[in-house]
Amino acid sequence: MTLRLLVVVPQFSSSTMSESHFLSHLLSPGQPQVSISQLLRFIGYITQLKDIILLAQPADYCQVTNHPVLSPTICTFISLACGLSRDQVDHFWVALAPTAWNTDVWFSPSQSTNFMSTFTAFGHELGISTFLVSHITNL
Repeated sequence: MTLRLLVVVPQFSSSTMSESHFLSHLLSPGQPQVSISQLLRFIGYITQLKDIILLAQPADYCQVTNHPVLSPTICTFISLACGLSRDQVDHFWVALAPTAWNTDVWFSPSQSTNFMSTFTAFGHELGISTFLVSHITNL
């Protein structure tokens, strides 16, 4: 799957540098092997599911001050869709949340079809609504 990324580059801060160090650790020898394709899919699916992720946040959640918590359903979907363990999804969310949350990914028609196929394979059984996902991918 080829993704076209429009990256909004956040300003670097000590927390961003810390997240980069954590990502470096996750990709180091001795850790479970992860491909660039899996990381790009991770970012792509997170960006496509932003509205669904926001639905599971508490009423007092503020996007300006922190990144959302991934619900168990979203973690399971990302795990299945990207071929990552649930622990890896949790760890990569810590490391990639600023990038994944501040990146917009537009799927081409064939990529959108691949996304919907993956969603159909894993999303339906997890109870994620088809309407919201198909609306997001057709914007």
